[in-house]
Amino acid sequence: MFADETLMELPPPVRLTGIGLRFYVDDEGRGSATPALIRGQLWPLDTAVTDATIREHLRALVKVGYIETYSINGRKLLALTDWPSVDRGSRSRLPAPPTTEPLARSSRASRETFAVEGGGEEGREDGREEGAGEGGRGPSRDARDETEPSPFCRKHQPHGTDFACGGCASARKRHDQWLRAEAEAEAEGLAE
Repeated sequence: MFADETLMELPPPVRLTGIGLRFYVDDEGRGSATPALIRGQLWPLDTAVTDATIREHLRALVKVGYIETYSINGRKLLALTDWPSVDRGSRSRLPAPPTTEPLARSSRASRETFAVEGGGEEGREDGREEGAGEGGRGPSRDARDETEPSPFCRKHQPHGTDFACGGCASARKRHDQWLRAEAEAEAEGLAE
């Protein structure tokens, strides 16, 4: 826990919040992302830590892939990305994060790609906005023809790491989705 490379690149207060979240979440690694609740559990007597501070910590932890945040019915939630199975753990009362599987496709799917949900990073890596395809209707087929994304986070390029890394896990999800989209496009091309 204290030797987690993902956390080591962060400032000590953010690191402590990240470690504290392991004790804050339920047996499935989920918890409320409401800053006041987190502050009350992890920093109860520290007046220097505010809700704004906790929001900054959560953003930093999302950026490195340590946690993912999501919203269900207006409720802000978080989930640790690298959570071990718990023997005889209690079932979570909180819903799981939305999946990053491709959304259902229409008959136009051969001309369009899907957006990755909850990737942990704001926007696209190439700087373009999502949905900026032809005529503003959504992503164009050209978006799929981009170079293959790396299965590793920026820190562990190009060979990865032997240690658990939330950033690499998120990158692998994006890479796997890209591979599936390419395989589907190829299969659709053969079927035509």
